[in-house]
Amino acid sequence: MKLISIVTGPIEKSSRSTLTRLVIAAFALLLFVHGASAFEWADAKRVKVGMTQAEVIAILGQPRSVATLKNGDEKWLWMSQGFQNKSVSYGLRNGLVTLVPNLSAFE
Repeated sequence: MKLISIVTGPIEKSSRSTLTRLVIAAFALLLFVHGASAFEWADAKRVKVGMTQAEVIAILGQPRSVATLKNGDEKWLWMSQGFQNKSVSYGLRNGLVTLVPNLSAFE
């Protein structure tokens, strides 16, 4: 069996099969990792102004990212990728939710 190499040229048939399996496994792992951060709209709707960081994390889990704005406020973002891409973000100041999106149209 030849080693897979861009420099050496074509890949043998058995190596292609192995490579295909590795690519499929990597893709499945990627979907699993993204799914781990998934959230439900019903849970996102439970977040209210005045809640603490701990309360938000208890409902939605850890955010995908946290951005600190120039005024010191934070924007917390949750994303779910896969068959249904969705995202939601909240504004926080001094550890408390100050901005909640209108999610009434999402289910």
